[in-house]
Amino acid sequence: MYRTFTLLVQHAAPTISELDLQGANNPNKMMNRIFLSFFLLASCVMGFSQKTLNWEDLLDVRYTTTFDGDAGYVYMKPTYGPSLQDLDGKVIEIRGYVLPMDTEGNAYALSAFPYSACFFCGGGSRESIMELHLASYEKRYSTDDVVTFQGIFKLSDDQFGLNYMLNDAVEAR
Repeated sequence: MYRTFTLLVQHAAPTISELDLQGANNPNKMMNRIFLSFFLLASCVMGFSQKTLNWEDLLDVRYTTTFDGDAGYVYMKPTYGPSLQDLDGKVIEIRGYVLPMDTEGNAYALSAFPYSACFFCGGGSRESIMELHLASYEKRYSTDDVVTFQGIFKLSDDQFGLNYMLNDAVEAR
């Protein structure tokens, strides 16, 4: 994408010597080139921007009772709505409560609610928590630290995992 953008801008923005050959005195031609350059730049910037989510945005999911014949049990399989499917694989930002999942600080979850009301311990739903896969595990987080993270949002189809994952997560600035 970057290479394509560079080539398009090179063709859209003439050099000074080309201006003389192309009729620099033609204001319509220059305006068209400036508009095209601006449009291409704006399109690329919008394509790489992240979306800030709130936890209500994650409610676009329905569950179907599904029987796993190999394991011999019933589980609730999520079916994600179009708004969540559009976010899958995109960079997002979300704020929540950090929940350490092990004593070494190598596994975390991010919750809409503090520990006392989270999905595991309180009345929270499956949509109120996500797996947090940090880009770096150098910093340690404590239970109920309120942090905004940015990362790649992924929908999960793993019946043993959480519905959502935030991969390559870093603290948002």
